[in-house]
Amino acid sequence: MVISMAVVGGGVLALLLLAHRPQPEAGIKVIDWRPAAATARAGSEYPVLAPEGLSAQWRATSARFETMPSSGGRPVWHLGLVTPGNGYAGLEQTDGDAARFVKDVVDGAQPVGELTIAGQAWQQYGPGANGFRSLVLAQATSTVIVTGSAAVPELEQLAGSLQPG
Repeated sequence: MVISMAVVGGGVLALLLLAHRPQPEAGIKVIDWRPAAATARAGSEYPVLAPEGLSAQWRATSARFETMPSSGGRPVWHLGLVTPGNGYAGLEQTDGDAARFVKDVVDGAQPVGELTIAGQAWQQYGPGANGFRSLVLAQATSTVIVTGSAAVPELEQLAGSLQPG
């Protein structure tokens, strides 16, 4: 009887091992952001930035190119990601009203310093009312904001990966 139980138990264990399929993290729906980036690049008057070279641990959860009140009615390119540390990092870019756009996105945060990332001067903002930290790059043709609950080194990594398409 013990031998029969061992054989049956071994068979069940083998079936469980063969049938096991790792499940994505609960609540995180990973998307392909590239079609939205292509739409943004086709419809914008500025070089739309997107990440290149990030590991698969960076998971895109939202991407869109749409007109927003915060940009004075100009389209905004948005990409939302879950970072390797399971924080949130968002990319926001527009050629709309820069002052209004920054004020709305940083949500009351104040500048706390400047960082040089990939040879460019980014303004760092402390946590806003939403708890997010932000990095802001003022370009001649657009304003780029990397923001989120992620640690600043992860926000810096995202900012450093941004390339025009």
